[in-house]
Amino acid sequence: MKAAEKNLHGAAKTSFMKKCIETTSN
Repeated sequence: MKAAEKNLHGAAKTSFMKKCIETTSN
């Protein structure tokens, strides 16, 4: 996997996790 692809995937995963956490806390 290319570094750019890895970073992009990591960012998407992080934002997804944040979204889940916000949903459960509200």
